[in-house]
Amino acid sequence: MIAFDGSFAGFRDAARAALADHVPPERAHFDDANTAQRGLDLLAPEGRGRASTAGPQPTVPRGFVELGETVALHRDPRRWALLYRVLHRLTHGEPRLLSRATDPDIRTLARMGSAVRRDIHKLHAFVRFRKIEHEGRPLWVSFYEPDHRVLAAAVPHFVDRLGDDAFLIATPEGAAHWDGAQLSFSAGAPPELFAAAAADETEQGIEQLFRAYYASVFNPARANLRATLNEMPRRFWKRIPEAQELPSLLAQAALRTGEMLEVDVVAAQVPPDATLPLLEEAASRCTACPIHHAATQTVFGRGPLDARIVLVGEQPGDEEDRRGEPFVGPAGRLLRTLLAEAGLDPAHLYLTNAVKHFKWEPRGKRRLHMKPAYSEVRACRPWLEAELAQLSPDVVVCLGVTAAQSLLGPGFRLAQGKDRVFPQPWARALVTTYHPSAILRLEGQAATDARAQLVADLRRAKDLSALPPASAASPLDPPSLHAATPPCPP
Repeated sequence: MIAFDGSFAGFRDAARAALADHVPPERAHFDDANTAQRGLDLLAPEGRGRASTAGPQPTVPRGFVELGETVALHRDPRRWALLYRVLHRLTHGEPRLLSRATDPDIRTLARMGSAVRRDIHKLHAFVRFRKIEHEGRPLWVSFYEPDHRVLAAAVPHFVDRLGDDAFLIATPEGAAHWDGAQLSFSAGAPPELFAAAAADETEQGIEQLFRAYYASVFNPARANLRATLNEMPRRFWKRIPEAQELPSLLAQAALRTGEMLEVDVVAAQVPPDATLPLLEEAASRCTACPIHHAATQTVFGRGPLDARIVLVGEQPGDEEDRRGEPFVGPAGRLLRTLLAEAGLDPAHLYLTNAVKHFKWEPRGKRRLHMKPAYSEVRACRPWLEAELAQLSPDVVVCLGVTAAQSLLGPGFRLAQGKDRVFPQPWARALVTTYHPSAILRLEGQAATDARAQLVADLRRAKDLSALPPASAASPLDPPSLHAATPPCPP
């Protein structure tokens, strides 16, 4: 067991001694847990980068020292063994090891270094100070819980920004104190400082004002919970004033976005009680949204009037736009293959799209698909509703998120619809699944899994419908519909 003080400088001295004694990596076990002041040693900036001068020293790339100083701040106890193994390899025949980014050891060190740098960035971003009076002068105090031992590395950022203003940043393992002229570290901070900060009514009022400002500038159309949690995990929210508004703001985001998009929407004018042929004729003259300017023609739905299953896609593609029929391009050909696998005959189905014109952008001589805006989906929705009202199918299958959002609202995500059935005014059941074009874009196992899921959802639609399959159809189970998750607000 190789004991040292837990700092990178201590590790360097211990590792050099181990190299001098020809200790192989598999026998080098570093123990940094026997020092009572271990946490403070790691915090003290002067402890980083000391070099031992005893005896001849091996030559290693500067990049290893820089990476090692960063990785030393990581909490993974395996970091010392990993650093020694890389050091041993660098000094035993692999001097260019650091340039091999695919090497497992180098890749792991790089991940650790990235995690530490990210934690430093988060400390810079998420520390929130409160001002109190301490010993006759203002003191800015904050408590923060980093993932790694990064306080000493991160605190110069605040020294540069606060200048002569004194501050104290406390963590569960130690505190950094700047008095306006000198930076020091201690085992902790007096609890009464934080009690005083919590009780300060002026600071509370400032925070309430900032929370109100944050809520007023919050853009619900850009809300993304997954991205928010990736950048700011929930454990940070309790100490960030504006983050305390996030749960309610995120919960209302979908509804507020829908309201924003409704403002400029001009819905298509659909003739009342028109048959499907008359609807198609009227749709051919539709100018409710700007997509019609670049499209060749309106592409209306196709299929028998007694179809028990309606498949709804996003919009026609290039081939569909030229031929005037839905699902005749690459995605349509794949869809017909998958329908056969699911035991469904396309001749018995009605195929249509949420948007009836092809939205595209030029790319050389090609016309590339562009996702329609929700305002355009909303403008075209009356045509889809009129089709469904005329058909009265048993099941509607929404292929892709745009088709699902056209009927379930802009906040809907495909993950919400997995293995669920939604009752609708136009059909006994609505099922959501992948669009076949998504499978064409995927590769490997992801494509295989998506294909299997789409086939399974098509089979589920067949079972839910009254369409007679090769064998007797399963009756629709009303309790399953009654217990289904209600649709998002349209």
